[in-house]
Amino acid sequence: YQANLVDSVSDAIISTTPELIVKSWNRAAVRLYGWTAEEAVGNEITGFLHSEYAGTTRDDLVRRLFEKDFVEAQAIHTGKAGNRLHVVVRIAVVRDGKGGVSETVGIVTDVTERRQAEKRTRLMDGIETFRLSFGQMHHARCNYLQTGIFKAFIYLTDEILLYAIRF
Repeated sequence: YQANLVDSVSDAIISTTPELIVKSWNRAAVRLYGWTAEEAVGNEITGFLHSEYAGTTRDDLVRRLFEKDFVEAQAIHTGKAGNRLHVVVRIAVVRDGKGGVSETVGIVTDVTERRQAEKRTRLMDGIETFRLSFGQMHHARCNYLQTGIFKAFIYLTDEILLYAIRF
């Protein structure tokens, strides 16, 4: 039942040896990254899955993982087709009865759509702020111009009346 459970979840679940050789690769990992289980299992994960981590390096994460038995990080992974995926990675160490590392198990959650939605929201907020600022500037400029035109009209009217009175 565990195999069925692992294959039915929407998050990628990947297990590796302590040397980061892929031991298992569920269906969600296939959907997310594009590599089949046959292509991934038996290969070092760093050899085909390219990652960028926010504020850290892969080496630092691996060091922290083996020190603390768990890490969580935000990353950008590159899939087989070259697509960039924003993900949250949670990796735990599985220890054997003697305290040695037998494997690591990672759960990868795709947050690409959420990141894109947040980016669109920030962009729309920026556009709205610009529109409001521009609208206020435009309104102030129109008021200034209208006042200036009104003053010019009054000035011209006074000049015309004075000119008429003189003659």
